[in-house]
Amino acid sequence: MSAIESLLGPDPGAHAGQPARTPRTLLVGTDVLIHLQEDESREEVTLYSVPGLMQEVAWLAERTDAWSHVLPHHAHEQAVCALIVNPGTREVFLSETWPRAALDRVTLGHELTAHAERHRLWQRMLRVPQDDGVLLE
Repeated sequence: MSAIESLLGPDPGAHAGQPARTPRTLLVGTDVLIHLQEDESREEVTLYSVPGLMQEVAWLAERTDAWSHVLPHHAHEQAVCALIVNPGTREVFLSETWPRAALDRVTLGHELTAHAERHRLWQRMLRVPQDDGVLLE
């Protein structure tokens, strides 16, 4: 059984005899889709979401590879948080990678809630104000 199946239960969309779909997607609240993906070889589970698009900026347009910034997670010394921007699409990805052993159902619930809040904050920050001060939606 995969770590994601042990945390969420069997994949309701998987057909008999087929492996579970990856990533698994959860709706948190009424507005945030969070994806869970497992790397069995590294025994890690990653939660990620896409809160929006970065505005067009020169430093991003000149890149061919993704821009990323990785920080230690505040709740667990072996977990990491990452902010990644795809230069081709300008999509912003928020992710958290956890050691499989450190992520139980209670911790996952807390982290999904916290991730959804960060997602919403990034959505607000990524809205570009127009010349008249009105935010684009």
